[in-house]
Amino acid sequence: MPPVGSEHCNFKLCELGGPQGWNPKVDGSLVMKPAGPVPLFFNLYFSVGILAYVSARFQQNRHASPIMNKLENVRQAMGVISETIPPQLNAGLEGVRITC
Repeated sequence: MPPVGSEHCNFKLCELGGPQGWNPKVDGSLVMKPAGPVPLFFNLYFSVGILAYVSARFQQNRHASPIMNKLENVRQAMGVISETIPPQLNAGLEGVRITC
């Protein structure tokens, strides 16, 4: 990374914003907080789409107890399954290619 022949990456990092709890959407859409300058980027796990959405929702509602974290992860997964898909999850993933 970046693509061969380029000096810059063509993606942006952001963090899920919005209210904590069952549903982080505001008026049916996700709220994203832009990331500041990142001098060194470590990615502990990589996912896009629905799995990334569940992970982001869980991260926003993390607890101190491992048991509560497991229950929170189930709660967020159930919330994603039972709600309408935010429009941001369908945009911009066409033609995504990952080169390792």
